[in-house]
Amino acid sequence: MSQHTLTRTVPGMSCQGCVKRMREAIQQQDIDAEVVGSPEEKRLEVTTTLDDAALDQTLHQAGYPPGTAKAPDQKPDPTPDATPANSNSQGSHQKIRLAISGMTCASCVKSVQKALERTEGVETASVNFGTHTAQIFGAADPQALIAAVESVGYGAEPIVDMREAEKTRAEQEARDYKHRLKGSAWSLALAVPLMLSMFVYHPHPMGTGRLFWLVIGLLTLAILAFPGRHFFVNAWKNLKHHQANMDTLVAMGTGTAWLYSMAVVLFAPWLPEVAHGIYFEASAMVIGLILLGNALELKARGRTSDALKRLLDLQSRTARVIRDGEEREVDIDAVREGDQIRVRPGERLPVDGEVVEGASHIDESMLTGEPEPVKKGQDDEVSAGTVNGKGGLVYRATRVGADTRLGQITEQVASAQNSRPPIGELADKVSSVFVPSVMISHAGDRNDSVDYRLPLRARPGHADFHHDWRGQGR
Repeated sequence: MSQHTLTRTVPGMSCQGCVKRMREAIQQQDIDAEVVGSPEEKRLEVTTTLDDAALDQTLHQAGYPPGTAKAPDQKPDPTPDATPANSNSQGSHQKIRLAISGMTCASCVKSVQKALERTEGVETASVNFGTHTAQIFGAADPQALIAAVESVGYGAEPIVDMREAEKTRAEQEARDYKHRLKGSAWSLALAVPLMLSMFVYHPHPMGTGRLFWLVIGLLTLAILAFPGRHFFVNAWKNLKHHQANMDTLVAMGTGTAWLYSMAVVLFAPWLPEVAHGIYFEASAMVIGLILLGNALELKARGRTSDALKRLLDLQSRTARVIRDGEEREVDIDAVREGDQIRVRPGERLPVDGEVVEGASHIDESMLTGEPEPVKKGQDDEVSAGTVNGKGGLVYRATRVGADTRLGQITEQVASAQNSRPPIGELADKVSSVFVPSVMISHAGDRNDSVDYRLPLRARPGHADFHHDWRGQGR
């Protein structure tokens, strides 16, 4: 009995432990069954010889009764209104991946995910901050999904070719890494000497000291306007959409510190001495340290997608196809089932198929881990991504595109990267209230500031700090 793939929605699936128990139950009935579960989408894919009824009964006995069942390899009845299905479609349902731009923290992830989940036709949606991608299941229109993301202040575009999408993302992150690192260096070059000089030279904002602080203020403004510009741009975008994220906190903190300090420099003669605190160094230091953290985060994020990159590198870009007695090289997306493909010695196989001519040894270590090449001859199955040995082969394509074994492995890895464990969901819930909580508590502190700030005059930057520390007035 031949294997086929069945898909089930399992409401009771909450973690990979649930998937393991279902896999063990199914493999007791069919030892060769392949079971892949995605707890985030409550989705189970089973490649097995069991029929629908037997699979449902097995899941019931295991304690995980399925919801609506779908069989992806059953073709819908042709109708006049039928449209070509997506390669990942299941009836009217499909999997859509979007590349998301503009996210800077977990609060952004929550905003994008909520916008996607509110879109008509979406069953489930998950957003991954590490890869800046979103994965959506359902029957939603891709343009509606893009519009939903843009409506909350972020950018989105569909991922058509995963290899090109990964390449584009890697190039963009490399540019951002250099930009953040350079911005951090300029910011800290101003902030660190300025902060250290507070214990040696910290003039009062009067006379020549006023000119000194005016120059420092303009240099700090340059830091905010250039290396730190994206914090203010993103904060303004979020404000227009009635949202707040970490960029909002950074922009408010550094901007307020600069405005207050500049007001002190300009109006020092008319302000009480206790209000002569200057915080330019704080603005520059915050921008510099956060940019440094962003750069390190980008560096670390690139490593998380290395597994997917290596899998994508195994896929050939072209194939040598024999059509109408003529051999031609075509793009891998143009290969169809039933095409005859010639593979020369040392080349990587582009799609799955069955050998019709020739004999060779195939290196299948990328699939099986077996270091010894496997002999292949007529009627033997071969897989995409494996490497041909010294012989030449002609084989008939049986599975192409995402349907190949390599394509399915790549798909599962990409899905795993987009899934989040329960602790990740908890972190998202906490982060969604973190920014508003900080802003509310800050507002409360400002209301009480008169009661506790007046005695605290020994801070560097206050007039009495140098009087008390150095034992003399200005």
